[in-house]
Amino acid sequence: MWLQTLWMYPAQPLLWGVVVLASLVAAALDLKSRRIPNWLTGPVFLAGLVSATAIGGIRGLADSAGGAVVMSLLFLMLFVFARGGAGDAKLMAALGSWLGVVNGLFALGAILAAGALLGICYALIVKRLRQVLRNLAGMILALWCLVVGRGRIVTLEQARQAAPLQKIRMPYGLAVLVGTVAAWIGVFLWRRANG
Repeated sequence: MWLQTLWMYPAQPLLWGVVVLASLVAAALDLKSRRIPNWLTGPVFLAGLVSATAIGGIRGLADSAGGAVVMSLLFLMLFVFARGGAGDAKLMAALGSWLGVVNGLFALGAILAAGALLGICYALIVKRLRQVLRNLAGMILALWCLVVGRGRIVTLEQARQAAPLQKIRMPYGLAVLVGTVAAWIGVFLWRRANG
């Protein structure tokens, strides 16, 4: 099945090595400048597509593209609806192009968990935990307004006005690195135990 082309590839350390290295560079750049540049994400994304095509032909390309979508979709939605970082979304697509769908799902779960934990720690360090919790409640209220609409159509802008967010910028590249390393270790141990 095409969803497992990169998952079944025997040289997993190569795929994960590229992803961990790209995550490391992205985290360093994000910590330094609060940006993840296109000169990093673009070539990593394209190299992932090319590598997957060389590994599995059209099925490898489909798995690579699917991994890019799976890993970046949530971050793209955060960029569009909650003014999240575009660099984060592009980085996730780049990493997904190397990992494919199955590895990408493991990585996405670990990255989201790492992001939640690091986000809480970051909020505590900068003494803004209350603001983070208020933003979370605001996002839930905005989503509720969008979904329910109180009997009328609610636009995205109306939902944003109902629950305005106060921006707190955490360098998410660090969460991507921590989550990626955790996923790599988890997948390695799982494969070894089942292997």
